[in-house]
Amino acid sequence: MTTSSRDVVDSESLRVAAKRTVGRPTRFIFDNPMCGGPKLAEVRTALREKGVVRISATKAKVFVDIDPGDPGPALISLDTIARSSAAGLERAILSALGQVDAVLVGIDGRSDEETRKVAEAYADVVWGFEAKDIGLTDEEWGADRIHFANARNLGRMQVQTPWALFLDSDEFIDPSVPIDLRNAVSAPGDEGYGCYAICVEVCGAEQMDPQRLARSEFRWWSHTHNQLAIVG
Repeated sequence: MTTSSRDVVDSESLRVAAKRTVGRPTRFIFDNPMCGGPKLAEVRTALREKGVVRISATKAKVFVDIDPGDPGPALISLDTIARSSAAGLERAILSALGQVDAVLVGIDGRSDEETRKVAEAYADVVWGFEAKDIGLTDEEWGADRIHFANARNLGRMQVQTPWALFLDSDEFIDPSVPIDLRNAVSAPGDEGYGCYAICVEVCGAEQMDPQRLARSEFRWWSHTHNQLAIVG
């Protein structure tokens, strides 16, 4: 995004920002939704008609950068599930927020309320699942079992973009590695394979996983290994 001639606006009111005419690259700054600012879904809805919208955030502030003009199609959604992992979910979303055009979070029905609050603050779509939704019995559910592939696929079916990024709530994109996921998936000639390896950190250890960013028509399979494959 062009950063020259940027108008920096520190505003508590999303309504006021939505009424502003944006004729040049503009940055709106809001309090983080966990600190009383507007939910990010509300921010996207209010400002998406003004041009190319890119959102990033810290735990204190949300930064909305807008370039006037045709925003083009949305390319990538962050698609994840979580259970009682508020801090990890927030870290994962914040690490990916500037790289994606939408955030979808599935909440395990056994999750705590704090994790739900984080999801509602940052996600464009929040959905939930119970035992029957992922093919488990009540006994399996009560014994803390989960069918990861089934749960992940419920979210994947709701993705509206051609690409989906998946992070577990104990993972985050390594901030020390320069990355531009939109540019990667827009590069000509790379459509055939449909997956990209990106560097994520899991409990402090870096790993390259070629399934983290993939075409959204891919679905998870295998209860234990959760590999991706094209349906059919």
